[in-house]
Amino acid sequence: MPEYIFPLRQGVGAPSVPCVKEGETVRRGQRIADIPEGKLGSFIHTSVSGTVLAVTDEAVRIEAAAEQTKAYVPLENADPLSMIRASGLVGLGAGGEGLRHH
Repeated sequence: MPEYIFPLRQGVGAPSVPCVKEGETVRRGQRIADIPEGKLGSFIHTSVSGTVLAVTDEAVRIEAAAEQTKAYVPLENADPLSMIRASGLVGLGAGGEGLRHH
């Protein structure tokens, strides 16, 4: 089965903190890493269902299940800002680049 690697450092900010363990079964959309308390970072979710092969300081490795369904673990926050934060949505970088005058 294919193996997927989810880096815990997502650019600027502190590395995310894994919240899954080796051998655990995960489902598509499940959160696999949290933002460190009081730090800048992002939540990380798996894009595949499968089994966690390894958890290190750098990444979470997941072996994909043979069968992948379209179902996913939904977010469970009521207000829009909480859902955006919980989703792990982050910018693409270059903040403010388009605002510079030439």
